[in-house]
Amino acid sequence: MTCIKAWEVKGKQIPAPYERVLKILASPETPKMKAENFTFGMSIIAAGSKTDKHAHEGTEECIYVVSGRGEAVIAGEKYEIGPDVVILVKPGQDHQFFNHSDETMRLIWVYAPPGAEKSLLKMAVEKS
Repeated sequence: MTCIKAWEVKGKQIPAPYERVLKILASPETPKMKAENFTFGMSIIAAGSKTDKHAHEGTEECIYVVSGRGEAVIAGEKYEIGPDVVILVKPGQDHQFFNHSDETMRLIWVYAPPGAEKSLLKMAVEKS
């Protein structure tokens, strides 16, 4: 399949204190849209929530902020983020995102090569 509707993809819930929903939209392991060389997904971060501080060894991550406002901390450097901001995280760099707004923060991201999403999904529970 070469086309899916992101709103129909069931997400994985990451519990508090890092409350967010992860949607893996295309990867080597997604049944509806298989990608061989990257993983493409979405993080939906609740107002006032944040991600955990983490790094991906051997994987670059490019992130596009769709909605929400807050802060990204990449390798110890702080950046104000909001809609239409693009962030590049190099392999092994610690990074964390904070949603300081009253609205849901939506991040679209790509991992290349794929695989980094597996460690995040270990923290997840099925979202109903």
